[in-house]
Amino acid sequence: MNILLILPRIPLPLNDGGAVATYNGLKHLHAAGHRVTVLALNPLKHHQPPASMQDVCTTIHSVRIDTDVKASRALLHLFDAVPYKYRRFYSPAFEALLVQILQNESFDIVQIEHSPMVVYTDTIRQHSDCPIVLRNHNVEYILVERMAANAGSLPARWYFQHLARGAKGFEERYYQKLDGIFAMTEIDCERIRGLGFRGPLEAIPLGVNLEMFVEREDITSQSDTLFYFGAFDWRPNCEAIHWFMKEVFNKLKRRHPELKLHIGGKKPSPAILAYDKLDGVVVHPDVPSAPAFMQSYDILIVPLLTGGGMRVKIVEAMAMAKPIISTRVGAEGIQAKNGVNIMFAETAEEFIGAISRLLGDRGLKDNLAANARTTARSTYNWQSITSATINFYERIREKHRTAVGS
Repeated sequence: MNILLILPRIPLPLNDGGAVATYNGLKHLHAAGHRVTVLALNPLKHHQPPASMQDVCTTIHSVRIDTDVKASRALLHLFDAVPYKYRRFYSPAFEALLVQILQNESFDIVQIEHSPMVVYTDTIRQHSDCPIVLRNHNVEYILVERMAANAGSLPARWYFQHLARGAKGFEERYYQKLDGIFAMTEIDCERIRGLGFRGPLEAIPLGVNLEMFVEREDITSQSDTLFYFGAFDWRPNCEAIHWFMKEVFNKLKRRHPELKLHIGGKKPSPAILAYDKLDGVVVHPDVPSAPAFMQSYDILIVPLLTGGGMRVKIVEAMAMAKPIISTRVGAEGIQAKNGVNIMFAETAEEFIGAISRLLGDRGLKDNLAANARTTARSTYNWQSITSATINFYERIREKHRTAVGS
């Protein structure tokens, strides 16, 4: 199959969930023998040499762009039909290169990665008759609605509510232009149906490179430690760790004075870096190896208050056989069962209780870890996920051929 992938960035380095999901998705399509052409924006803040992708795709093209949020532009486009959240991913140069590629080659499927890139759907339609599918990482309006619900002031709440309405309207209009959508979770599929989309829709989760998340003999996990791991250029991760430090950590330390918390992730703000000065807290701003970091510590906490899609770090921690304590929002869409392969906690008291219980019950901790690993290996391996993706493509193509033929 000849596939064109439209990406908002070159998905490297592999230090956030979106990059991991995108990179491995196209890598395994290419490894399965399909021709994969990549057209990617190359934002200044995420800039990567296109040659870094040459082993995981057939051909790659990229266009430089500045997608950084600018307050003045956000205000200028506050009431536009195409919200600034999506508009900032539009590039005339990228569009021109897209037209050139479509005019020079025929594709079986065009896959758009991430909702903001659907701004190019009309251009694809004008220059190609092949079906267009979206791999939806997050239903964006849900994410912004949750930010509004957790906003600390009335102006912030109004602003996020306005953004959520704009995002919802945009997704309602643009999703109807697609031939198919595959989301990460069944919950997101329900939300997409709620936006009026009636085309082929399927939940295909992200996977984990199981061969990477195996225990190394040279690393010993430090007992009685917590760890949090996430990209801090994503607002919900910052919100999560600030909430945990404010509402949970001090109370927890009084009960467990020897407990240590390790906070890892790219681009921590000065406020997050400042936690390193606290007793029992270590901040790791640059984590060279996610598997090594996860193996080094004991219990993963995921105190996410907002979010959408699927948290790759939870699936990776499952593969690494780590006990996990998460909010239900954090584990949304994952085959997680409370007390079996994960522990759920929503309030500060519930987090303190769950952590204390695991610290005092080695048997429970080991059972959670073993069950988590079984879940990861049976459900989230990339081979089965790639097969499901190809089957979805074929279903879309058959429906498209029937529609064109009639």
